[in-house]
Amino acid sequence: MAAVDATKEHARELGETQRAKWEAAEHKPTVRELGQDWLEWLKEVRGAKPSTIRDYACLLREPGIAFKRGERTTAGRIMAAFGDRPVEAVTTGEVSQFLRGLDREKLTPRNVNKHRQVLAAMFSYACRTDTYGLPSNPVAGTDKRREAPPARLDYYEVEEVEALARVCERGEHRPTRAVGDGEIEARAAEDRQDADAFRILFYTGIRVGELLTLR
Repeated sequence: MAAVDATKEHARELGETQRAKWEAAEHKPTVRELGQDWLEWLKEVRGAKPSTIRDYACLLREPGIAFKRGERTTAGRIMAAFGDRPVEAVTTGEVSQFLRGLDREKLTPRNVNKHRQVLAAMFSYACRTDTYGLPSNPVAGTDKRREAPPARLDYYEVEEVEALARVCERGEHRPTRAVGDGEIEARAAEDRQDADAFRILFYTGIRVGELLTLR
C-alpha cells in the first residue's frame, strides 16, 4: 500500500513539474514585465543615476497610484495602454495611436516625447538577443513631436547685480527694522554678508546649496 501511495505521489509531482514547464513555455512576457526588467538592467548593469531611474519608473507606474504628496494619482498611461500586452505583439501602429492619444489629451510635445523615449528604450532593450530577441523596435517608425525651442536666457547685468547687493547692504530686503544698537550692528553685518552672497551667486554661477557651505 505504501508503495502504491509513493508511486501516486511521484506521478503527481511529475505531472506538476511537466505542467509548470508547459506554462513557462507558453507564457509570453508582457510589456509590464519588460518595463521592470529594463529598469533593473539600467540600475544594476548600466549604473543609471537614481534620479533617472525615478523619472522612468514614474512613467511606468500603474494607473491610480497615489503620489507621496497631495491627492493626485498617477495616470499610468503606458501601463494602461500596453501593460498586459505581450511584448512581441505590440505594433508600430499601436504605439503611433497611443502617442496621438497623448496629443489629444493636450500633453505638451516634450511630455509626449518622454513617453515615446521610454517606450523606444524599453523595446530597444527587448531587441537584444540576450533578452527578448525581438526582430525590430515597434517605436522606431513613430514620429517624434516638434518641441518649441528653449527660451532665451536673460542674464543679470552687472549694474542689476550691484543694485540688488546695495538693497541688501541697506537692509531693505528685510521685512522689519532692527530695534536697539546691538541688533542694528548685528543686522548690518548680516546685510553686508547677504550682499556679498548675491555677488558670489551671480558672478560665479554656483548653486545656493554650494553657497551655503562656504565659510
